[in-house]
Amino acid sequence: MPKFIDHHGKNDRCKLTVETISREQQLQQKLRADIAARRADRFGVRPLSCSQSSTGESWCVTEAPSADAVIQSHEANGLKLARHDVVEVMPFV
Repeated sequence: MPKFIDHHGKNDRCKLTVETISREQQLQQKLRADIAARRADRFGVRPLSCSQSSTGESWCVTEAPSADAVIQSHEANGLKLARHDVVEVMPFV
């Protein structure tokens, strides 16, 4: 299955509310569980890893049938993702 990496720009930490922080924590818990269980979502997207920088940018590595599936999966979790932020990658090692 193809692998993709996607990029999320900086989060505006000043605009976070109790509700958005709670939703973010729930999403992180779900991602951890899905990665540990090697579970794909209804779009066929299986998260492999997620990383965040100290500046608030983040990256997700997934296995998915297509870039469109990655975008749909993110949108289902309330995360906007532009097509140019999703890149298919191929391991070389």
